[in-house]
Amino acid sequence: MLEEKIEALTEEIAGLREDLAKLPASGEKAPAKKAPAKKKAPAKKKAPEPEHDKDEVTAKIKEVATTIDKPAAREIIQSFDCADLADLLTHPEHYDAAYTAAEAALEAGEGEDEDEEEL
Repeated sequence: MLEEKIEALTEEIAGLREDLAKLPASGEKAPAKKAPAKKKAPAKKKAPEPEHDKDEVTAKIKEVATTIDKPAAREIIQSFDCADLADLLTHPEHYDAAYTAAEAALEAGEGEDEDEEEL
């Protein structure tokens, strides 16, 4: 009878050792239960590529600075909450609007020159 209990306990210990071997070593994470499959989130819509590139915007802003004056160019840049031209060029989403604003300033500046010549 004692031998039967020893044999039963030995088998139980062997089973526990097998279970223990399946567990991760200390410091490792236990294998997580498989979570239900999650639906993929819809892809974020990427902002459309600007029509004007960095070089075109730079040239147009510099043209405003030389044709009209530097404060006019600075005003365009700051209207996009940017400290300077380099800061503006890190925001491609502003390229088209900045280019358009610079063109408008140049057209307005040309109109003022024509008015001054008529006087």
